[in-house]
Amino acid sequence: MNPKFLVALALTMLLALVLVACGDNTATTVPATTAAATTTKAATTAAGTTAAAATTAAGTTAAATTAAAATTTAAGTAAASVTPPGGYKVTASVTLTGSGATFPDPTYQQWLKDFVAVNPSVKLTYTGVGSGAGRKSFFAGETDFAGSDGYPTDAEIADYKKPILTIPMTLGAVVLAYNLDGVTTLKLSPETIGAIYTGKVTKWNDAKIAAENAGVTLPALDITLAVRQDDSGTSSVFSNWLAEVSPDFKALNAAGSTPKWEAAGLNPVKAPKNDGVTGLIKQTKGTLGYIESSYAQANNIPYALIKNPAGNYVNASVEAISAAALGGSVPANLKLKVTQSADAKAYPIASTTWIIIPVEIATKDKADALLRFLWWATQDSAPIEAAKKLGYAPLPTAVQDKVRATLLTVTSGGTPVLK
Repeated sequence: MNPKFLVALALTMLLALVLVACGDNTATTVPATTAAATTTKAATTAAGTTAAAATTAAGTTAAATTAAAATTTAAGTAAASVTPPGGYKVTASVTLTGSGATFPDPTYQQWLKDFVAVNPSVKLTYTGVGSGAGRKSFFAGETDFAGSDGYPTDAEIADYKKPILTIPMTLGAVVLAYNLDGVTTLKLSPETIGAIYTGKVTKWNDAKIAAENAGVTLPALDITLAVRQDDSGTSSVFSNWLAEVSPDFKALNAAGSTPKWEAAGLNPVKAPKNDGVTGLIKQTKGTLGYIESSYAQANNIPYALIKNPAGNYVNASVEAISAAALGGSVPANLKLKVTQSADAKAYPIASTTWIIIPVEIATKDKADALLRFLWWATQDSAPIEAAKKLGYAPLPTAVQDKVRATLLTVTSGGTPVLK
């Protein structure tokens, strides 16, 4: 062996012993890292991801490093630790179209923008047209996926004649927004809301509302109800919650995605989509309407605190929405129930919103891009934080786990897409 090498090695070992003896803990204890591994780690760090921690002495592949880097959005948020096989990077040029629920539309539009920013070969669009219209387009083969706050009906699934998957994407809340001068805080119980939506309470200063709002000056105005005119998942969530908490409303058999408000003797004003009902509330004093919470927040419209089963009047905060989904089992079909949670902190009119996709997707490149988007949106810290800023809550860990397992079952040509 070369004597000069032996001398150099001996000096290196002696220096290491001196540093340890002096208590210098900053020196690396593994100086034998290969040049390849060092290069990989440096490249990963430069990309701003946390994937360097997974780099072994043999180094990671360039594809894995690139995919990990792609999970970081323009906001610079670090990627989540759980990624799909091959990461989030899409190299094929594909076009994906979806339509449906307006309930999650604000966060979907943000997600599409962020995902496409790091995957410019993907053209990904989503149009908020209402849950019913979105499901109709999907089941007719006109779109690649549908967004829906209402779970597909048995008839829709049977008519489609092909297996589908329903992927929970995020959690939101239906709020009762109102337009009353000088009223910044309003409390409503399920009993009072049930009385309003069965025509038993018609004035804002009714004794039932006043009893829950001591110290609040309520006007002697008629309550104008604003509702959806289209087939709506938001309507389904709200009206089915009403049937759950109000025996009088349940007896009308009026709940559904197109509720039969007239069965209660009501004559509401109607508009399409969440933003349409939001507009009705903003323009008319005395109006009460149900909309997704992010629309109320974006338009600075006040909305009521709702009394939950524990007896607490709760605001539709991200934390209260998250609490509604805690506990309970995760069904195999991912049809989650999050209304009327027993959690004392939970907002009672919370909702899951789903993306509907086929189990078998003919075009492999489309399938690959769509699955990586769905995995990223439901699992990665960047889109989850972006959604929280818009008022949407992340899926519980147990649901995220089930979503990942479900996405792995999607096939193209009979072969799993994500291997």
